[in-house]
Amino acid sequence: MHGSLRDQLVQASLDDMQKCVRERAYQIEETTKNRQTRLEYGYTIEDQENVLLQLTVADYDSYEENENDSNMPPVWIFKTVFEGHRFYVKYYFVGDNHELVIVMSDHLDNEEMKSTWHK
Repeated sequence: MHGSLRDQLVQASLDDMQKCVRERAYQIEETTKNRQTRLEYGYTIEDQENVLLQLTVADYDSYEENENDSNMPPVWIFKTVFEGHRFYVKYYFVGDNHELVIVMSDHLDNEEMKSTWHK
């Protein structure tokens, strides 16, 4: 495996997440921003899947551990461009072997949403 240790860890996370998406072992949370991306901007669940499947190490933004809740798994955060729009993606794994991925965010980036909201 090539690249820095960080890149290797990010790639391993992406491999596990994308495997879950391909096997339909994932759930996109129904947040306001996730729904808004579909309803107001015309993206489908399939588009949101494609955003997840196209992520690369270069899209990696950060990794967060929840210091207030030791039961909450670490969260992976990415920013990418899909069909000319910036997307914000945040997910975590369930299970010791990453049997399921929970996608907390898969929506247009906040700055893009602000600039394109309907008047």
